[in-house]
Amino acid sequence: MTDETKPEGEHEPDGGRPPPRRGAIIVAVVLVVVLILVAIGLYLASRPPPQQVQGMIDTDTISISSKVPARVKTLLAHEGDAVRAGQAVAILESPELVASNHQASGALVSASAAQARADNGDRPETIASIASLWHSALAQAD
Repeated sequence: MTDETKPEGEHEPDGGRPPPRRGAIIVAVVLVVVLILVAIGLYLASRPPPQQVQGMIDTDTISISSKVPARVKTLLAHEGDAVRAGQAVAILESPELVASNHQASGALVSASAAQARADNGDRPETIASIASLWHSALAQAD
């Protein structure tokens, strides 16, 4: 038969073979993907588990920090002692911090004295003098 006598859409490419069906191609691709996934799973399952080792590590360096700069006055914990988080391990001394504390105490005393002056007013003699001036000004105004 010639191409002219065949109905449209029935052409046989590649020397008379029928065209491959899409469903067969999709099934083949899915089958290949499944086989690859199974091979990867078998490879991962056949690997030995990671080794675990238990033991103790001896260290020589310990990092401790404080919130203020100071010098160590007394150690409360010694090598080999068990300590917990938040437990004091040393007593610190800081001359700068003590001086700053004394300065703040002096400022508090000064502020308290200024507050007392503001609450009590000036000396009673000054108040009496100003009151007499005010009364005399009132008398002159009448």
